[in-house]
Amino acid sequence: MTISSGKQYLLTFGTFLGRTRTLRINHADDSLTDTEVRNAMQSLVASSAFRGTGGQIASARGAALIQTHITNIELPV
Repeated sequence: MTISSGKQYLLTFGTFLGRTRTLRINHADDSLTDTEVRNAMQSLVASSAFRGTGGQIASARGAALIQTHITNIELPV
């Protein structure tokens, strides 16, 4: 039986075109505070680093820390 786990930040932004864009960050550091995550998201918005067909990100809308735990079950062949 193989066991694995992971943590990922799911950051949600609004664009100037009224759309929603999501950024997933793997191997998340769960020791970050809400304020640190919020400040990082605001820095991303201010940097204008992310653009796409949905437009440039304009605001931070939400964030979530996702934790997964996967246990693979070995089946006979």
